[in-house]
Amino acid sequence: MSVPANFYKPFAIKMFKDMVAEAENFRESGSYNRLERSYGVCSNIERFHDAASGLTRGKWEEIMANVKNSVLPLTPSYTGSFHYPVPGVDGMDAERAFDRADNKWSGEYGANRIKQCKEAIAIMETQWNDEWAVKKTRANRAGIYENSTVVRFKDYPHMLWRMDCDDGSHNPHFKSLCESRGGYMDLDRISEIVDVDKMKTLTVKQYLKKAEKIIAKRAKIIAKLDALQAIRDSLDVELKSADSMLALVHKVKRI
Repeated sequence: MSVPANFYKPFAIKMFKDMVAEAENFRESGSYNRLERSYGVCSNIERFHDAASGLTRGKWEEIMANVKNSVLPLTPSYTGSFHYPVPGVDGMDAERAFDRADNKWSGEYGANRIKQCKEAIAIMETQWNDEWAVKKTRANRAGIYENSTVVRFKDYPHMLWRMDCDDGSHNPHFKSLCESRGGYMDLDRISEIVDVDKMKTLTVKQYLKKAEKIIAKRAKIIAKLDALQAIRDSLDVELKSADSMLALVHKVKRI
């Protein structure tokens, strides 16, 4: 059944605002109503079901989860991780911060979650898109489409990959464009979505010239490393000689 344009917008905004209000109320007074403090946004969605939407609890959770999954990656504070979108504190990675926080809405880490919710509200208020309520695969939400998008992974920065089978999971199958290999890859490990059109603007001659510059630069670095290694080897010899003299003259050994 189709719904009017922007139908879900006020409900999604209100849900996020209600979560923020309860979280801030808890931070000030220590009391809360519907918000389950040990959960992030995702597991709290069902608890903020709005009967005025006319949606069953199950349908509400499905649609609002779609909105959440579409909007959070657009926020400035998004970590890049689907499972752990809220950044940690003092350099702690997002997954560890989530696991260590009994209350996901308190302290500095909780403040980061509230901040991200407010960022999501601002985006929904000014840039609402009805497509956000439509279910998409996790890859699609990251801007990756089957047999189309080319990416790089953090573990293989020198290789280009294309998703050849989107099974809807967080680990769809990718095929390497550089080697005869493929595998189920973690979307969180993607480091770059490659602009293929931009790559096509370079001619073969330009690519070869670029490679020559890289090879020359690498050669200079290797030469510097070899020189440093020679210096280190010389210092190792001097140190061993000094240790030998220390043992011979003073009958002691440097620790």
